[in-house]
Amino acid sequence: MMPTPPPSPRRRPLVLVAEDHDPSFELVRLLCEMEGIAILRAMTTRAVIALARVGRPDLILMGTGLADGDPARAVRALRGDPSLRRIPIVPAGARGKNGMTPDRPVNPGRLLELLRFRFGHRRRLRRCL
Repeated sequence: MMPTPPPSPRRRPLVLVAEDHDPSFELVRLLCEMEGIAILRAMTTRAVIALARVGRPDLILMGTGLADGDPARAVRALRGDPSLRRIPIVPAGARGKNGMTPDRPVNPGRLLELLRFRFGHRRRLRRCL
């Protein structure tokens, strides 16, 4: 009788962050790392689509601006691809009137709530001394 192979380790959840605004991305990166979630970053529409195809993320956080245009174009492309259309896409933040800086940045509390709801609470809380 052959021994049974050990179970394969579970893959960490993966979030694709489509955001060209560095401070917003850094906030999302920090929160994901705290929760044990791996991330990919895309700053253009093409990168969003390519990374979604290759990385197969569990969730896409779509920022309000991408370096090459409108994030809605990326969403339409993702929804038009049968292999990607089931990936949940969540809008993150809102652009100001000048189109450059976030008017409504990512809310850390709401983002943590979303990540924990979607992936379960994976991080073990440490006792503070």
